[in-house]
Amino acid sequence: MKKHNSGFSLVELMVSMVVGLIIILGAGQLFLNGFQSFRQVEMLGNKQAVLTFASDILMRDVRRSENLPFVSQGGDELTVIVDGESKRYYLDELDSDWSIYVQVDGGSPQPIVGGFSDASAFQVNEVSTGLVEVTFDLVGEPGNIVFHVMNRTEAVGGANQSNSNNGGGQGGGQGGGQGGGSSCPPGQAKKGNC
Repeated sequence: MKKHNSGFSLVELMVSMVVGLIIILGAGQLFLNGFQSFRQVEMLGNKQAVLTFASDILMRDVRRSENLPFVSQGGDELTVIVDGESKRYYLDELDSDWSIYVQVDGGSPQPIVGGFSDASAFQVNEVSTGLVEVTFDLVGEPGNIVFHVMNRTEAVGGANQSNSNNGGGQGGGQGGGQGGGSSCPPGQAKKGNC
């Protein structure tokens, strides 16, 4: 009597190996897609952090500046005076990473934030008196990020200047010729109470 050994044939082993390989490749592809998605979300979060941090610092200092913000000739540096301290912002490279640096009162420069694409990734232009346009070019971004900041001293000074001309002098403005129109409460000049 012949004994049959029960087992797998060569064909069955080859088929099971191919099926197993397909399953492993599918699982590996899912893992790679998840990992790539995680990296993209992380990079996007880093870019948002860079943009938020750098723009917050620059906007705060430009708004609070005691003088008009000074933009360098090439537009790659910004100097402001805040609380009696001169702050110079510029872009520099350290270990192949472009970062914005701040130098306070001529001291040693300190990096604020990195992630910029190249030497021209930080540009500052004075659009009008007290209004500054800041342009960032971050690594991996297809376009530039542009925002505008107004110096509060200039904005308030400009508003005060225009208000002080209303009603002043003989025969003009809210004062009805009295020469003190800006000290009259709104609505009272029309009633003749000033």
